[in-house]
Amino acid sequence: MKFALATPEHDPALRRLARDEGMPGPVRLAYTREPDWFAGQAAIGHLQQTVVALDARGEVAGAGVRALRRVFVNGEPREVGYLGGLRSLPRVRGGLGLAQGYRFLRALHTADNRAPAYLTTILESNAPARTLLVSGRAGLPAYHDLGRVHTRPWFRLPSPRSQLPAGVTLRQAPSPPPRDLLAYLRREGAKRQFFPVLDEAAFSADPWRLFNSGEFCLAARGNEIIGVVGCWDQRAFRQLRVTGYAPALAGLRPALNGLARLAGRRALPALPPAGHTLDACFATCVCVTDDAPVIFDALMRRLCARARDGGRGLLLVSLHERSPLNAAFSPLERLLDCRSRLYCACWEDGEPFVGSLDPARIPHVEGAML
Repeated sequence: MKFALATPEHDPALRRLARDEGMPGPVRLAYTREPDWFAGQAAIGHLQQTVVALDARGEVAGAGVRALRRVFVNGEPREVGYLGGLRSLPRVRGGLGLAQGYRFLRALHTADNRAPAYLTTILESNAPARTLLVSGRAGLPAYHDLGRVHTRPWFRLPSPRSQLPAGVTLRQAPSPPPRDLLAYLRREGAKRQFFPVLDEAAFSADPWRLFNSGEFCLAARGNEIIGVVGCWDQRAFRQLRVTGYAPALAGLRPALNGLARLAGRRALPALPPAGHTLDACFATCVCVTDDAPVIFDALMRRLCARARDGGRGLLLVSLHERSPLNAAFSPLERLLDCRSRLYCACWEDGEPFVGSLDPARIPHVEGAML
């Protein structure tokens, strides 16, 4: 097996690999990158490197992505790495190829010496990958478990019963984002571990140039912002393709789709058959003062209505298990929970960084950038 940085000539094979190799879970999904692999990868960091594994015939047999992001760590802006998109054909899984691939990644890590460690997530249902990657095998980085991540759909729309607290109003942000919004995201984001560092320049560079900042929804009490959630529609360059359903959900799917027909498409989206793409978007930059679930609920209801009106049937949001905002989800939304583990992976030179992470700070997870 030979490893190299991907070039445009690898684009068709990479897109095919992403399309065909889905991830296990209640809804088995494949993150596709149509019509251009590299355009889709721009959404995961300001630097992205795709590593390809080439077999004896020079064909792509596997791939993984290394990226860099600017996030808050212990309240201070830092550059941190991200590892993701690990895909391989069944015939090359396991064996020596994995260790070879990580040796290549370590060479990239050493060459630019920019990231002390790398955030990554692994689905809890993907037991073989978790067992293999956290095994401590020679050549692999150490994977430090930072807890569970919940990725759930949000279905509920505004209703007469969903009253805002007295004095609180909701509004859409203008584009480009105003200074008070950026100041709020910087002040409140610094309290959250790994929240993105956002300023005026961020929205003209990867990855945030791909996000329409007019899709921020704000909650305010008077002139004071007290909550922000954005809606990131990535369908133009990154899609969620359904490859199948777990048996329990497959059995419930006809009933859920019947309920969706009765409720109306705007109220509840249908679950498409295998092979179809979800009309999905992601909640991004979730930031609420004092982590108040009632404010989060109001923002998500408004965002959900806006998404449905824009033809985006499914709004997905990722939260760490320790986030108080988890209290806002309904039983149905909890039923469709996709659980993964958040890790901070590092080689020996990154151990001091991992040891310095403040355990009191709740990790922020950007579902749109996984």
